[in-house]
Amino acid sequence: MAGDRQLSWRGRYAPPLPTIGGPAGATASETFQGVYNLTEGFVAKVEGVKGDKRFTDQHKREQIAAEALRTYQRLRDIEREKLPAVQKLASAARANLRPIPPRAKDDLVGQLREMEVRSFVRSLPAEERQNFLMRGLLERNETVISAFVNAPDPAVLGTNREILQRLVELATKELRPEDVASAEDVEKAAEALERQMFNARHIIAEAAGIGVGELDTALARLDRAKREEEARDQQEQEKSA
Repeated sequence: MAGDRQLSWRGRYAPPLPTIGGPAGATASETFQGVYNLTEGFVAKVEGVKGDKRFTDQHKREQIAAEALRTYQRLRDIEREKLPAVQKLASAARANLRPIPPRAKDDLVGQLREMEVRSFVRSLPAEERQNFLMRGLLERNETVISAFVNAPDPAVLGTNREILQRLVELATKELRPEDVASAEDVEKAAEALERQMFNARHIIAEAAGIGVGELDTALARLDRAKREEEARDQQEQEKSA
């Protein structure tokens, strides 16, 4: 019977999670497994309740609905706590990508060379500036690359922000392919977790025979009741103070 069940989301509902290390990998892996266990555990409970001959159909529906709401709430809490953390790590990984390290403040010779390159690029006709910088990138000319990577503003190169950003991205892929791949893995992990959360909500609803919208509404009512209770408790404390 278990082998025939269509509610199991193994393969069908669990997107592949990239293998990554560091804090992002640990958080993503832990969350991924936790959501999987939560959802599979709920499916198993539903099957157990449905197969229990001691209960009436009405009692089974009520029991499943109550368990569905509890599981849905736990899933929501996991999503609120863990998903933003992985998404933040993904954003940070992308933002921290650099093809070369920043020029040291006391490296006056290096800074002077960068200024000379920028001045030369500005002296070129507008249509030749990007070609010169691209040629320097392809030749892995560190002085040229550092001149545009460390440029404080696109204007010092006589170009615009979009072109400069594209050049930096190309330089990063060319010079730091491992770092780019690592950042992309973190982004894929965040996307996989987001998709998993979405799928988990639907498999819980499917298993319980309840719509996702109904569970969202019921959970919103619970949240509202909790807030109202907390407000009453606060008022009582203020009165007794």
